[in-house]
Amino acid sequence: MQNKLAIYFFLLFFIVGCDIDVSVTEGGTVLSNPALINCRATTGKCKVKNYENIDIDIEDLIVTFRAIPDDGYVLSHWQGRDCRARIANKCRAKLKGNIKLKAFFEPIEYSKQPPPNHRAINFIAMGDTGTGLEGQYRVAKAIDTWCTTKSCDFVIGAGDNFYDGTPDNIRDKQFETKFELPYKNLSMPFYMVLGNHDTGRFRDGDGGNQKLGEMQVAYHHREDKMSNKWQMPSRYYHVKFPDNATTPLLELFALDSVPFVGLPEDSKKYEPYDYKRSQGAWFEEKIVDSKAYWKIAFTHHPYVSNGKHGNASNYDGSLSTGGIITEKASGQIFRDFMEDYVCNKVDLLVTGHDHNLQILKPVAPCGLTEFVVSGAGSKSNGIERINDNQVYFQQGDHEGFFYVTVDGNQLILEAVSALTESPKSLFIQSYRKKQL
Repeated sequence: MQNKLAIYFFLLFFIVGCDIDVSVTEGGTVLSNPALINCRATTGKCKVKNYENIDIDIEDLIVTFRAIPDDGYVLSHWQGRDCRARIANKCRAKLKGNIKLKAFFEPIEYSKQPPPNHRAINFIAMGDTGTGLEGQYRVAKAIDTWCTTKSCDFVIGAGDNFYDGTPDNIRDKQFETKFELPYKNLSMPFYMVLGNHDTGRFRDGDGGNQKLGEMQVAYHHREDKMSNKWQMPSRYYHVKFPDNATTPLLELFALDSVPFVGLPEDSKKYEPYDYKRSQGAWFEEKIVDSKAYWKIAFTHHPYVSNGKHGNASNYDGSLSTGGIITEKASGQIFRDFMEDYVCNKVDLLVTGHDHNLQILKPVAPCGLTEFVVSGAGSKSNGIERINDNQVYFQQGDHEGFFYVTVDGNQLILEAVSALTESPKSLFIQSYRKKQL
């Protein structure tokens, strides 16, 4: 009661007569939380006069404005110095004095460049697989059944390849029990990246021992493996399809997000700020040289997600207060890596970490890049932050995967559930090639 009275007197004496003034260009809507604003270009400017008189409980004196683009549009940027913090398509403003903001939306332009004349490429995208338990086997069986009737060229694995222990040498039995045996009926290559559960230091999943991840790279080069499915030639790498084409239809960029998130560690080799620059320089060189029509990146940690972990720079509800500890814990370093090097340079980012299936819409700081979270490869949980980001589709509590088709100037995502006896299609989203 005392806190609410203090807030009331703050509002009464310090922000009496203050207004909120929000405008938008054509192509979108702005909503707020608390619900003060709901405006469109067709209604002109949206104004709330004397907002201190509105009967709302604003305990932290912060209002969040969320920009929602119409179909065929994307949020370009916010204008106004009152936008104190930007996360995804949101602007957070402090209720102190007049607030004046403008949201700029722009139409999406599509590529006029014709695609190369190659056959369609089809692959499975999933992450968070390595339990060695029933759920992993169930998803593996669903993939086997799915690919019996459909073309499947390869799998991309978005990290957390091992749970409850991580291989510490290239002959560790976990390579067999949590990878080779569950997927023994699948003969296609698996392009893999590392997750935080692959680099635990004090406990499983803390991401504080990057040297453990090196064992998974070394396993790629072991000559007497049970199969040659495991593909991780280095911690970050790229692959072209077709691999001998001058102008490939698709190029995959496997990125290593793990040193950017989790516990700090002693190894200078994986100091996150230096690693951000070195991996970023590598990516910049490869993306500039790429002649591929479609470019897809995959890594473990999501840039945006409506799952438990949430968006980069706000993972698990944490915010950076400066310094390596909070910048790693919140995902701020990974967000900076994405925005400095990757955003708007790839058509699609595929990640795991949250154990569900999501197809998310572009967000302003990352340009026209689209997002997939596919972390239900062996276990699943719910969608806990259901309204944090705009989505085409989200489904929790379903183990499963995405089936991705790249065919000319079309990219098709199909969410597939492995809960039933036969794999079940949940949703299909199709894209035309955009002009990045």
